[in-house]
Amino acid sequence: MKKIFLILLFVPLFTIAQVYQTIKPMEGSGMPEYHVYYKDMNNVLNGFEGVYEYTGPGFYFKMELKKIFSNLDYFCEDVLVGKYQYIKDGVDINYMGDSFIALPNDTTSKISLSWIHPAQQPLFCPQCLSEKWLDGGIFDPVTDKGAVLRIAKRTVGSQQGVQVWLHLEVTGIEAGETEVPIQLPISNFFMAKIQ
Repeated sequence: MKKIFLILLFVPLFTIAQVYQTIKPMEGSGMPEYHVYYKDMNNVLNGFEGVYEYTGPGFYFKMELKKIFSNLDYFCEDVLVGKYQYIKDGVDINYMGDSFIALPNDTTSKISLSWIHPAQQPLFCPQCLSEKWLDGGIFDPVTDKGAVLRIAKRTVGSQQGVQVWLHLEVTGIEAGETEVPIQLPISNFFMAKIQ
């Protein structure tokens, strides 16, 4: 029985190692290649893990971010996934689920960040630290739409956190839509790290 357990444990690990023999750093990787594992070799994503919160006029926004290994159809990568809660004018628009599930068939991880930008101040946040920053997306399950999500580390007073920029690409707005077609705070705001 012990031998069967060990075989069942090591076969999937051996298979992944065989399929993804090439390991490349995520940073500056460009378009994904077949059978490559894009690894966060400098642990940049780890520095963004945690729970962040914004409380301000008109809305409350909380997100929890966690680094996972994501095995996609033809490549795999380290990715920062997350869930969020959005309350607008006292109404709970979206709530946080209880678990993290690897993308892409995920219904609880509504945030995905895997594009690492070089150490420089991002244009959306001139006050941010000159460190690497992240680019990805956020999904609104209510409207079945997504938005671009960019985050960079920032300290306000003594409070550490991230500057968040949520925005829509032109492709996010469909013909005939007159308002923002997503139930998310499409703006630029600071979120304090609370955990």
